[in-house]
Amino acid sequence: MSHRSPDVYSRRPTDDDHRGPEPWDRRRETFPRASRGFDHNKDSRHRRDTDMSMRERRNQTWAQHDTTAPANSTKPSGNANSTRPENGSKAKTASRSPANSPAINRDAAYEQLVGLFGKHAEAVANVTRLRAERDPLDKVLKQRQAEYEKSRLKYADFPSVPEVQNMHRLKYADRVRTLDTQIQKAQDEVVLVTESLVRAVLNSAAPQGCEPKPADPAASAQHQETIKNQQAEINGLKTKIRKIETDHSQELSELQAEFNRQHTKMRHDMEETLKGMQKEIKEASGLKNLREEVMGEVKQQLCAMHEEIKTRQQEQDGTCRNDLQSQLSRHERNSPDNVSTAEVSSLVQEENSALQSDISGLLSRVDNLAGQLAQHTQDTAALRDGVTACTQRLEQDAQKLEEHESKLSGLDTEALDRFSETMSIDFPDLQRRVAAMQLKVDSTPQEIDSKQQAMFAQVQNYMDTAGVNLAERVDEIQMSVMQHGKRLGALEEAPASAEKPVSAAPTSQAAGPAFDVMNQDLALIKSEFNSTKAVVDRLQHDCVALTNKDILGQLAAVRHSIMVLDSQFNNLSTRSLAEFIIGHMEHIYPNAQQLTADVKGLKLLTDSLASRIDGVEGRVQDFKGKVDIFTKTRLEAAGMNGGDMDNGGQPGQKRKRVEPGPNGAAAYPLTATAD
Repeated sequence: MSHRSPDVYSRRPTDDDHRGPEPWDRRRETFPRASRGFDHNKDSRHRRDTDMSMRERRNQTWAQHDTTAPANSTKPSGNANSTRPENGSKAKTASRSPANSPAINRDAAYEQLVGLFGKHAEAVANVTRLRAERDPLDKVLKQRQAEYEKSRLKYADFPSVPEVQNMHRLKYADRVRTLDTQIQKAQDEVVLVTESLVRAVLNSAAPQGCEPKPADPAASAQHQETIKNQQAEINGLKTKIRKIETDHSQELSELQAEFNRQHTKMRHDMEETLKGMQKEIKEASGLKNLREEVMGEVKQQLCAMHEEIKTRQQEQDGTCRNDLQSQLSRHERNSPDNVSTAEVSSLVQEENSALQSDISGLLSRVDNLAGQLAQHTQDTAALRDGVTACTQRLEQDAQKLEEHESKLSGLDTEALDRFSETMSIDFPDLQRRVAAMQLKVDSTPQEIDSKQQAMFAQVQNYMDTAGVNLAERVDEIQMSVMQHGKRLGALEEAPASAEKPVSAAPTSQAAGPAFDVMNQDLALIKSEFNSTKAVVDRLQHDCVALTNKDILGQLAAVRHSIMVLDSQFNNLSTRSLAEFIIGHMEHIYPNAQQLTADVKGLKLLTDSLASRIDGVEGRVQDFKGKVDIFTKTRLEAAGMNGGDMDNGGQPGQKRKRVEPGPNGAAAYPLTATAD
């Protein structure tokens, strides 16, 4: 049968029909069409009732449109048109309505109200969920904003540091704006659903059919008392649910405050540790400056010693030269004039031969000394190059010092001088302090490990305690919900048990609509309680997930920071790296031990040069003695009459050539021998 064929129930005319409304349908056309067209459960009802027959859908649509007419207290309920008699209208209405039309109307209104209540609960739950997600993000955003402002003031010279923090802040800001938009849309949806719910309630409150018969006063009073008791118990359950939600929000805020306090404390401890490390680095730089000052003083002493040795050598050379010239002039003045030419020539030849031999030996010795002098010259040149390089480094250091002095011109120089004098006096104490500091640096990783383990233990204990508390709280909520569910089941069974004796009495048939209304209220309250329970469970799960996610993220960040600091500290305290840095610094800036070794080497070289100079002076004295002996011999030989006897009657003496001793000692001494 076609859906346009006539049926025992008249079909309500639609907007597509070209014929006008029937006379019996003019009463409904007098009301606005907007109230009939606003049906939020249309799609869900069509999806739910796909297996319904065409007649059932048409009857349900008819019942819904009958319930949408608003109540009008100023007009009679039966005559929308004054020209139509009331009996005729009732007759026609009875002819076009089925026998169970009031029950169908109640079922349709009940389904519509339940659907609207479900949508309202979902919309409210969506708003609550979005707000629960937005509140912690808003707190974190405010904290990041404050940290960003502090970082901009603290790291004004390094803008990249606050910009990195600003990137994370912008992510939170975008997420908060997105949640605000979603919350606004959800609130608009709540408003629309609320308006629809109000319209549906007003439409369902319209009078339908004939007036109910007067009920028994005793039964009505009993039912009213039962309804009041049930309403009071329902209000108590709602109050308990609100209290549970309030306690849950307070516990969440306390957990968040505790986490923020632990995070602030941990950050403060890390800042204190970094400040201590910076202070130790400054003390190490002070020791480096003291080492540079000691090196400069030692270099100045070396230069002064070199100049003193050079001056002494020049003075000794001049003294020897003057002595030789004075002896030669004295010898020339004392030579006699009565010596014969032959004797003089023979003596001169002998002397020349002896002198030639002496000169050859002296020349060989001079060659050896020249080689040694060249070696000494090379050593001196090397020392000069080293001194030049040291001078250049000192000039560079002086320039750096001038720059630092220009930057530190506002400091108290007298106090710094006193401090430098104190440091130079307390250098052994500083060495002991450096050793103690090294021990402290060696023990710092162990302290960091212990603190890290203690912090992890505290966090683990906190997480375990929080998990246990949340689990206990969830168990309590579940037990409370189960108790409330049992009580609601008992309340649902109470009207059913009370309905049987009332229906058995012929005088209480008029109380049926009251029981229907009470059943509807109980069903609505049950659905609202179930939706509230689902919302509480979802909010609890979301809060726990957000808290765990935030805590795990913060712990991961703290763990990463600790690992980075630990790796940096290990790199700084590695023995090979420290030895490499110390060796490089010793190569560029010699320490006190190296300077002491250099001074000792120079002292040994000076002592060897002094011994050699003493040996040269001894040989010069020997040469002077030989010259004196030669002069005396010539004078004695010239004064003898016989030529072979001296003044004492002893035979004349002749020189005997003696080979030089080892190391040039006593080279070519002039000895007197008998003929």
